[in-house]
Amino acid sequence: MGCPGSSGGWPFPFSPTSWPRAATRFFHRYLIRLGACALLSQAPFTLATGVWGGSVLLTFFLSAGAIYGYERLSKAEHGPAVSAIPLFAPCALALLLNVDYGFPAVLLIFALYLCGDNRRRKLLCLGAGLALLYLLYQPLIGLLSLPLFRPDWMAGYLLHALPVFALYALCAEASLLLLAWYRGQLGVQSKWFFYVFYPAHLLGLWALGLALN
Repeated sequence: MGCPGSSGGWPFPFSPTSWPRAATRFFHRYLIRLGACALLSQAPFTLATGVWGGSVLLTFFLSAGAIYGYERLSKAEHGPAVSAIPLFAPCALALLLNVDYGFPAVLLIFALYLCGDNRRRKLLCLGAGLALLYLLYQPLIGLLSLPLFRPDWMAGYLLHALPVFALYALCAEASLLLLAWYRGQLGVQSKWFFYVFYPAHLLGLWALGLALN
């Protein structure tokens, strides 16, 4: 049995830590670009991974939509409880559409947004979120996907899956060291390169798989 939620291609820890802040100037335009790229990437994602579900770009799109709705309601001077309502629909869609990393990723990205510019708080939040994602959520999803809840099957699944998820978690947590060293200096800016690269690299992986087979 495969490891759910680990087929996206982009390393999850790196991608969502700065885009909420960077995109807020023209957030509606950002949402349109991100949504369009998520749609265009869906076929390459399915071909490359063989997984039914949304790519990590769809996860980011739902997360950005939750942040956008929260900001709109906050500017209208609604309370925190009302402003957080837009978070529920993206989480439900993430669960329904089986997006990469699941609805916990939407919650984690939203939590990172709430951390503001406090780098220490962001890193702690991301570290805790990644641990829960890889060591709790994904093993639980794997258990629920078993055809029967037989104790021996569940034990066998956990025996084989937990070391894999632990390795994922270790690599993800190790990447926080690189994020901690980042000082906010932007490199060469090419807005459209990354939108093109994601579906293009998935098509490349799909073509490589065909050639090897």
